[in-house]
Amino acid sequence: MLHWKESSPAFSGFETGVEVLARWKRPPFGTDAGRVFAFPVTFYLLADKVGLLLHQLWHVERARKTAGEKDWTGLATLSEVVFQSGTAYRYRRGFEPNTSSVPHGSGISGFASFVPNYVSTNINAQGLEFGYRPTWHLSNTLAFTLNYVPLHLIQNTPSYRDRYYWAAGPVLHWKESSPAFSGFETGVEVLARWKRPPFGTDAGRVFAFPVTFYLLADKLRINVRLMPGNKTAVNDGGEVAVSVGLADLNGLIYWMFRK
Repeated sequence: MLHWKESSPAFSGFETGVEVLARWKRPPFGTDAGRVFAFPVTFYLLADKVGLLLHQLWHVERARKTAGEKDWTGLATLSEVVFQSGTAYRYRRGFEPNTSSVPHGSGISGFASFVPNYVSTNINAQGLEFGYRPTWHLSNTLAFTLNYVPLHLIQNTPSYRDRYYWAAGPVLHWKESSPAFSGFETGVEVLARWKRPPFGTDAGRVFAFPVTFYLLADKLRINVRLMPGNKTAVNDGGEVAVSVGLADLNGLIYWMFRK
């Protein structure tokens, strides 16, 4: 079978090829095998509706659990997590205030916007940051994101004012179809400390060029920041910073505490 993927969420793709159908009661390629060759054409529609169906299935199983009947709530939740974290993300369109695997139509997707999308730690130096990712989903493979880090915390700095930084910048995100390698993004950022005007004299700022990889259905985040001429406390003044952390943190909190 040859499968064509389409970019529309309503019309997800189609495939065609050749098949042979044969009955089990006779050798399939013997005399009078009862077989026929077929040329199927299959259309895949409404991929975005599968998430709604899985969400409704979870509601049904939760109702059965509440009523004391045998239920499959755990399996329904797992199915929805896998779908929303992997397949559904590729078919999203439009703007999300803080992207996550929280299903649309769940009733609390707006609340998830207030929880950071990721938290990561710098493995070169002692540093911690959490960030938000307002995202415009442009197609199945492309999204535009504005990374915003309200707090980049640095330990063991020479002065108190060098401890707290913020960061922001636009990046272009490529979505991948593999759950193991979910996607990557790159762009430009500015990091500046909070204690002085970020664009004033001696602002303690640096421009960075991030390259970020998302693995394991967007749950693992590996970020590399290139900071030419860095003279700030960020990354102890180094020009290459590597950080590792959890992504889709708002989605993970939703799935862990959903009842």
